[in-house]
Amino acid sequence: QQQINSLTLQVNQDVLLAQVDLHQQDLDNLKLLLGLDRVTTPGDVDILGKLSAEKVLVNGVETGEIIIKTIQGAETIGTASIKVGETSVVVSTTAVSSASKIFGTLNAVTPATWSVTDKVEGTSFTIKLAEPAAEDMAFDWWIVQAQ
Repeated sequence: QQQINSLTLQVNQDVLLAQVDLHQQDLDNLKLLLGLDRVTTPGDVDILGKLSAEKVLVNGVETGEIIIKTIQGAETIGTASIKVGETSVVVSTTAVSSASKIFGTLNAVTPATWSVTDKVEGTSFTIKLAEPAAEDMAFDWWIVQAQ
């Protein structure tokens, strides 16, 4: 009986050591994933790969580039044109709200004066020229929601 008890104790110790080793491997993998071995400032995280989330709340962003994913019908970025002789174009997108800031860039050198007008929440916005377009005028636009 004493030998059985001794073997049982030894097996239980080996199992516990194996479990501790597995937990340590899990922790090491998590540290690698979070980049805890690559950061020097406590509280920093350096993630390998891609971070996916429904919404991210931050106080500041520093990045090398921004990629805007477009959603059909709810675009927040795009291109539109005012045709020669016209003074406006309506851009349809459900992304427009009363808090929207809409930025635009004409894609040609022109003396034209233009503005964003007629924001219709959940429907569209209008770009208007002061005078009819002398030629087709393409512009890029971007909607940013302000809080």
